[in-house]
Amino acid sequence: MAAINPEVYAHVADFLRGAVRNIFDSRFDWTPDADSILVTMRDGGMTEEQEQRFRPYFDLFVDQCRRGIASGFSPPSDDESFEEYPPRFDLERLLADPLRPGEQGDLFGRPEMDGHDPDRALIDQLIADTQLYSNSGALKELFDFTARLRYMAPFNAMLLHAQKPGISHAMTVQDWWTRFRRRPKEGARPLVILRNFGPVNFVYDVLDTEGDDLPEAAFSFPTAGKLPSRFLRACEQAMAEEDLRLIWLDKGDRSAGFARRITDHGDPKMLQTFEVGVNRNHPEPTQVVTLVHELAHIFLGHCGTDFARRIKPYRPADLALREIEAESVAYVVAKRSGLAPRSESYLDTYKGAFEALDVHRVLTCAHRIEKLLGMPFEDGGLTG
Repeated sequence: MAAINPEVYAHVADFLRGAVRNIFDSRFDWTPDADSILVTMRDGGMTEEQEQRFRPYFDLFVDQCRRGIASGFSPPSDDESFEEYPPRFDLERLLADPLRPGEQGDLFGRPEMDGHDPDRALIDQLIADTQLYSNSGALKELFDFTARLRYMAPFNAMLLHAQKPGISHAMTVQDWWTRFRRRPKEGARPLVILRNFGPVNFVYDVLDTEGDDLPEAAFSFPTAGKLPSRFLRACEQAMAEEDLRLIWLDKGDRSAGFARRITDHGDPKMLQTFEVGVNRNHPEPTQVVTLVHELAHIFLGHCGTDFARRIKPYRPADLALREIEAESVAYVVAKRSGLAPRSESYLDTYKGAFEALDVHRVLTCAHRIEKLLGMPFEDGGLTG
């Protein structure tokens, strides 16, 4: 992908919001039909060379909107290029480098200033290249992560977070062995940090090590129990038949998974497509609990309506209530199959929302997920 100039991207994003507001209805997800914007621009005279330069910015904006990092409808755009047809726009002005000819720029593509801090330039470049911290929620997650890794320099903590979000413990090979008698698993991927008075050092996440047992408190989502052979593979196949996509995430221990709806076709007779992400680095019992938790978000209605699945609009504004509902479903389903998640400590984080919990909704959802995944296991938990 071509390099993204953040200042150019800011102008392009405003331009594209004008296009989205003019072409699409704000009640629906516009991103599946995003190429309509390019078609309109070609009709308006965009050349192949211009499109080649414009496309990286366009793709980044659409991807950020798809993931909820940016919006095609807010903040309102002042760009009026799409208010008449054929559209009026000056792509050369839009894509122009903000630096004047001959002006020296820093790593972020901006004029260099006296006393510019080289560490700040590195951070700016990292943020610009990865687009990881482009909203307040992502920044808060980064700062919370940096606060937890008190034994790491702040910049090294940021490097670890960029490489593997959700990481909880990371040490060198020597430290893992001398302190805990653990070593990296075969094929484990090292993470890079900066070393004092030297180039770089390599560290490993706790989930990428094996050896002597660690206390349960060392893990964020400990789960005891055993699974039938190839159970998760069977789950993946069963979900695929129902337009539920399972993807495996390379995350740290503190990151378990997510669920989201990725279609909104408006046909009440067609199944919507949902996507469920599960941390591939967690032990399999933990992965099952995560999978059930994320499926619960879907079947409870937290991720959007699906009339073909009899999922009605239901998304409590209170995050705590949504998490309590989903984890309560996961707890019931897991325990009935002989798994033992540490849901009590997770639910304790949201204990203020228990008064609004609807037990009937929880048990109905648990039954639907058990039927989908083939649970309870024949040799574990209760039957019935």
